[in-house]
Amino acid sequence: MTDATAETNPQTAPFASLVLDEQRLHALADALVARQRRELTAVAESTEFSDDARASLADAIAALPAATGAQDEAAVALLEVLWARVTGRDTAEHVCSLVIASGIAMDAIAELAKLSGTSIEAHEAFTASTAAIISALEICFAADTKLDDRLAMWGRRVAGDTVVWSREIVGIEPGMSADELTAGAEAGAERFAKALFAEHSRRMNLLKLAA
Repeated sequence: MTDATAETNPQTAPFASLVLDEQRLHALADALVARQRRELTAVAESTEFSDDARASLADAIAALPAATGAQDEAAVALLEVLWARVTGRDTAEHVCSLVIASGIAMDAIAELAKLSGTSIEAHEAFTASTAAIISALEICFAADTKLDDRLAMWGRRVAGDTVVWSREIVGIEPGMSADELTAGAEAGAERFAKALFAEHSRRMNLLKLAA
């Protein structure tokens, strides 16, 4: 997306040149789907989860959209930055991140695409896949009554890290001064973050965890 395009659209004006172009947004969505498939496949093969939980994870994999086969090194690198922050210390935390972090990341990409006048086709299927992962975690909660409290704390940490990352992908780095930002960028970023946290709260409610 060019600066000129941003200037003609009042919705995107707060981000101006910080908004990613459409091609990069689609590449980022593709990279996220590929990463999600790879992570889910690894977890579904783990013996740490029950057969029923692994079956739900298999449903989550099946619900993901087909891979495009395209590779964008910059998009993959952006996701590596995120996953370095949110990879869990054990399998349960990792699967929670596949719900929380991946969900917020896809919501962020879809919202930025909307502001850029396009849409992310993978968003709906990704949401359906996330519902199946939540089913797997619910099975785990029934087997371990202390797990939900621990994952509630993990989910809050992961959500904060991912929303910060979503600001970074549009060029708003932590600690940037007002002079370093395009006029109105901070206000636009706050509205953006608020929308992401609203969807995060919905997912946490589905997990029956406090956001």
